[in-house]
Amino acid sequence: MTKDNQHTQKGAALVEQRHTSRIRFLAVAYRAVLWIGLFLLVIILLLLLLTEWLSALWLRVPVALIFTGIFLAWVEYRLALKQHQFHE
Repeated sequence: MTKDNQHTQKGAALVEQRHTSRIRFLAVAYRAVLWIGLFLLVIILLLLLLTEWLSALWLRVPVALIFTGIFLAWVEYRLALKQHQFHE
């Protein structure tokens, strides 16, 4: 029974480590996507105001990135909440 218990504990530790690494990755990914989206939004708005080179349809790209970042933040929050409930 002792070996089986140790094996189960090692498996649980591996699962927890995978969850932690996913949460960390998503935390970095959603921040990066949000920053890139905001940066592109500013650049495109400046180009729209200063030149006639771009059309307003280009605003879809940074808006899509911002919504993707918000979605990734929500996923990261849900995973962190699940991990916190797992420890209780």
